[in-house]
Parts: sequence; C-alpha cells; structure tokens
Amino acid sequence: VTNLPKTIGKTALSVYILQYFLRVEYNIPENLQMHMLRVAACSNIIMDNWNGRKIDKKAVTRVCLLHDMGNIVKIPEDFSNDEGFKKTRKKYFDIYGSNDHAINMEIGREVGLNEKDLEKMKKH
Repeated sequence: VTNLPKTIGKTALSVYILQYFLRVEYNIPENLQMHMLRVAACSNIIMDNWNGRKIDKKAVTRVCLLHDMGNIVKIPEDFSNDEGFKKTRKKYFDIYGSNDHAINMEIGREVGLNEKDLEKMKKH
C-alpha cells in the first residue's frame, strides 16, 4: 500500500487496506464492498451504545466486513455487461460453487477467521 496521506488514521488505513483486499484479491464489486463496510460501521455504532452483555467488538466487525463475500453468485449474470464482473462471477462458481453461505464460510477460512468468528458468520 503506497501513496497514502500521512495524516490517515488507523481506522481509515484499515478500511483502505480492506477495500484494496476485497477489490484485488477477491474482485468483489464496489457496491458489495460498500455494503459490507456499511454493515460493519452500523454494527460499531450499535456496539458503542450497547448496554447488554459483553460483545467482542472486533470479532463482530471482522464478521460484518466479510459476511456477504459469496453474494456475487446471487447476482444474475446479465446484471452487467462488464467482462471483468462476468469473469469473476464464473470464477466464484468454479472455485466455490453456488451456495453463497458456503462461500462466505470458505473465504472466512481462507482469510484466517477463527472458529468463533466462523460460528458467528454461520448464523448470518
């Protein structure tokens, strides 16, 4: 990661790296990336104001950031004329199959989520 502003904060850097990772490593469409980032942001707002039992905020954030990675297989092929999108969608089918929840779990394993995180993702 290069050419970052010197004043960028830790959280902004983490989001920047995550977006890069989602775009480059997994070719996740930008609208799906933004959805997962928004869900993670909303979960953080809720957890910051939570008065119930203790919650592992980092674990919830990790799961929220990856919770819909497999949704690309639910997007119809004719949704876009973009050849890159079609190629990525086909790659997901070829590598992971057609079950979006199974894909989420498999990618969670690939990126190193622990068993507790995977269990949380399974409940999604």
